Amino acid sequence: MAMDASGIRTTEYVTGRLEELERENNQLKRELQALRAERDVAKGAAQSAMAERVAAQELTGRLTAEERATQQALAETSNRFGFVNVMLLLTFLTSLLGLMALLLWLPGRVAYEVDARRPNVVTTPAAKAPPPPVVTVR
Repeated sequence: MAMDASGIRTTEYVTGRLEELERENNQLKRELQALRAERDVAKGAAQSAMAERVAAQELTGRLTAEERATQQALAETSNRFGFVNVMLLLTFLTSLLGLMALLLWLPGRVAYEVDARRPNVVTTPAAKAPPPPVVTVR
């Protein structure tokens, strides 16, 4: 009977151990599935980060090219800026000179023209009017 008892114990032990190992196996499968999901998420994040890095490098290259083009345009504009300023100054001075000439010359010219067109009439003072007659009342 001892063998039967130990055989039962062994069978129960093996059955219990088998169930325990199956539960552990299922738990490990769930953990493995969760780890695979985490790995997939991490892999996607890494790929996304690499894509962002490439995009950032492209944007940096474009920005550098645009900055160079802007600097060249500013350099060309600054070279022509002196010429434009000189021309503006000359235009201003010419306009100022013309205005001053008009303000100084025009009033004298207008007065001369008015005097030239006025007829030269010599007027003599009018004769005095006779005194009013004296009326005496009686």
